[in-house]
Amino acid sequence: MFEHQIALPDRVYQRLLAAAHASGVTPADWIANHLPQTVEVAEEFDPATVEHLLGGFDSRKHLRPVSPPTVFEEAIIEKMTEQGLRLP
Repeated sequence: MFEHQIALPDRVYQRLLAAAHASGVTPADWIANHLPQTVEVAEEFDPATVEHLLGGFDSRKHLRPVSPPTVFEEAIIEKMTEQGLRLP
């Protein structure tokens, strides 16, 4: 079995020591005794949960901007064009 270390603020560690001492157990045993007996494991990825997100748009079609480009967007487009990049 592996052992791990955790960092606790001093006030938390002192409270843990006091609680463990009052229960007559070690701090590690006190923590173990206060953890839930069963820990739920994250469910496997289920593609059906994202099914409603698929096909929401056709990426083959050019999306037209709702409004004309701003001055900032035009500057970016110009810089991209100067670098040989083109927008679809």
